[in-house]
Amino acid sequence: MLQCGIIGCGRVAPNHYSGFASTGATAVKWACDRDAAAARDFAAQFDIPRVTADAQEVFDDPAVSIVSIATDHRQHFPLALAAIRAGKHVLIEKPLVLEIEHAETLIAEARRRGVLVAGISQHRFDPQVGQVKRVIDAGALGKLLLVNARLLSGRAADYFAESYWRGLRLHEGGSALINQAYHVIDIVLWLAGPACKVQAFADRLVHGEVVETEDTLAAILQFKNGAVGNLSVTTGYLGTAWDSCVEVVGSAGRIVFDINFPHAIHRWEVPGAAFKPLTGAEINAAAPGMSYYGASHQAQIQDFVQAVQGRRALRFGPETALDTVRVILDIYESACANGFAWGHVERAAGPLNPATTAR
Repeated sequence: MLQCGIIGCGRVAPNHYSGFASTGATAVKWACDRDAAAARDFAAQFDIPRVTADAQEVFDDPAVSIVSIATDHRQHFPLALAAIRAGKHVLIEKPLVLEIEHAETLIAEARRRGVLVAGISQHRFDPQVGQVKRVIDAGALGKLLLVNARLLSGRAADYFAESYWRGLRLHEGGSALINQAYHVIDIVLWLAGPACKVQAFADRLVHGEVVETEDTLAAILQFKNGAVGNLSVTTGYLGTAWDSCVEVVGSAGRIVFDINFPHAIHRWEVPGAAFKPLTGAEINAAAPGMSYYGASHQAQIQDFVQAVQGRRALRFGPETALDTVRVILDIYESACANGFAWGHVERAAGPLNPATTAR
């Protein structure tokens, strides 16, 4: 039985625990959070035997093979690097890191140490998204023309103000795009392929007094295969916590779907390719954390554990997460060139090195 440690015991941590519990081959031994009470509560909820506020204790445990990092974005790199250097396999919540050089360092160091590192992209494991991907790859939509996506993800001011890291450029790296819409742009890139050009606009239209980052953003993308698309996202509309939509248009067909939970196909206009509905079990699969995270952390973590066991290669290695981060950073660069400016708010400072903090 492989032993695991979860670093960061916040909103997404139950999904990581559920994922490891579902493998039948792993046991979570450590709950770690900079807030010792949060770590104790999480450990009590899931019957995790060991608790700490110091990530180094987890890294120093020779029985631990896998470390799952679910902290604020800025700490992903130092924590992952320390874990890799301790010989642990590392799974990192999105985004992988906030700087390209940091991702390259993690990938090189993991290769040198003979361990695996990967970033969470759980919606690539959603059954219906996979069905859309297979239809595109088979050419059933013809020549790809448009890939359009939008996300409404309402976040009240206290979501940011009560956190030491959300909405701060240093810790979060952005907001509406890199946090809320990360999985939407990740799915767009999986379906359409690499983006070669972006043009973007962003602003703080609602949360300007509590965040330094964007609450509303729109981007136009051109993909290497010639297709174009757009992405629009806002956290300012408080009418819904999560409402996504992705439209893929080819010369021979069109598909519209979401990555809500449970996700759904809204239009299936694909000549000669039948749509396979979800089974009842897939529709009703439990989402252990926030409902809009979905239930596919389990599938990705199972994939990761099987790769650690040497039973298969990772479906999505760290280079996949790096590519998504690269496009996100390009979008932010374009938005800034088009007049967006990061703001400044005063908030209690948080840690910048291997302490831990939950997402």
